[in-house]
Amino acid sequence: MDLQSKEMKKITSRPDEGAGKQWTGYLAAAPRWRADGKISFASKRDNNYDICAVNPDGSEVKSVTPLESNQVYHHWSDKGELIFEASMNNHNGYELYKRTKDGKVIQLTDDTIEQYAPVFVNSRN
Repeated sequence: MDLQSKEMKKITSRPDEGAGKQWTGYLAAAPRWRADGKISFASKRDNNYDICAVNPDGSEVKSVTPLESNQVYHHWSDKGELIFEASMNNHNGYELYKRTKDGKVIQLTDDTIEQYAPVFVNSRN
């Protein structure tokens, strides 16, 4: 939404929109602003939920977590690192992962308790 004009603009669409297929799942869930001005969100693509990024005008939609798992809830650090929850098909539930700026994925938790909706907390000493 443009805060001055109050105009709203749709900036995402489901991958099969217009193809006559029934859609089940999130169209655009858990949106977050990134430090670089892009908006990230979760969307079901290729039978998995991926975290995607898009420019505020709706251009250049791309997956930033093309993993064979489901990722929805996520948060970005000021440094461009991504923390997210994912079902990596090796457990019965969700664990927390971090993706560094160079794309390396690091598992942060590994237990039988499911973790959701991670948030980076900046501490200043």
